[in-house]
Amino acid sequence: MKTLPFVLLCIIAICFVACKKNSPTVYPSHQGSITGSGTITMNPETKFTHFIRFDTTIAGAPSTSIGIDCSIDTSNFNISLANIRNTGKYNLGQNYDSLPYTTAIITYSDATSMALYSSLLTSLYTTNNPGTVTITAISTSSITGTYSAILTSTSNSSISISGTFTGSF
Repeated sequence: MKTLPFVLLCIIAICFVACKKNSPTVYPSHQGSITGSGTITMNPETKFTHFIRFDTTIAGAPSTSIGIDCSIDTSNFNISLANIRNTGKYNLGQNYDSLPYTTAIITYSDATSMALYSSLLTSLYTTNNPGTVTITAISTSSITGTYSAILTSTSNSSISISGTFTGSF
């Protein structure tokens, strides 16, 4: 269960890459830092965090997938970003306001309780706004930003979290 968000990120990345294979650029995974407060608390001393980026071309258009994965004791926290290459505030979920479509998803899994929470489930099960990710700096080698989210589980319970992240690819 601990690796489920990372597996979800890999599946999302494969879906983006599988549409058309044009020699994707895979940046090596590097460590960074992430903080979080709310139902889940994270600080730099209690976890392992890594940042990874994939750039490719799908149907002739550039595509970027960014993953931020954080292991905290028996749980895992993940931010997945698709086609987000500029600074700005992005709503969690599928954003169809411009091409290419952007996606921002936050997931949290707890191996102790076997619970999976996701911003996608918040959109499906509730009328709550699942939250936002704000990118304050981004390049092909690094990313910095903030996030605020309400994550819902398959049993329809919710947790809230907000924090910061900074890392390199």
